[in-house]
Amino acid sequence: MSAGSVDQGGPTPKGADAHISAPTAGHLPDDAVVVRGGEVTRRSLEKSARLYEASYPGEYALSFWSWPQLSADDIALRAAMPHPRYRKSTAGRIRNLAVSDGRPLDLVRTGPRDGHYTLRLPAPPTDDDMDALRGAFDPSQPNPASAEEVSNSA
Repeated sequence: MSAGSVDQGGPTPKGADAHISAPTAGHLPDDAVVVRGGEVTRRSLEKSARLYEASYPGEYALSFWSWPQLSADDIALRAAMPHPRYRKSTAGRIRNLAVSDGRPLDLVRTGPRDGHYTLRLPAPPTDDDMDALRGAFDPSQPNPASAEEVSNSA
């Protein structure tokens, strides 16, 4: 995995377009479903946040996918996430988390692909921050976009 990629369903776009300091318009409503590829373990979140920090020293962030009005399965399909499983939350549940630096969290649309959002974390995020974020997600479910899931349903 390169320094610009994370395990959230595909690579984080590189360059200024991917960086959270260059967000595009696109505030998510509280009820918008937010999807992250994989099991969303503390270890996977920490690894992804460190990979982001390697590209943008002093900043920690994670990537997610969302298109308001779409279901979690539709988001996984549209994002073409390769993971066999994914976890979902809502923008509102993520926004309402209490994190160590006391600042409210928000998902900001970033990158050249529509539907890609970045969540800036405290620098550095604590175990409690990662556990709170994990707790904001529903249990994992099969990803209809993964090659494994497609072959199992054939």
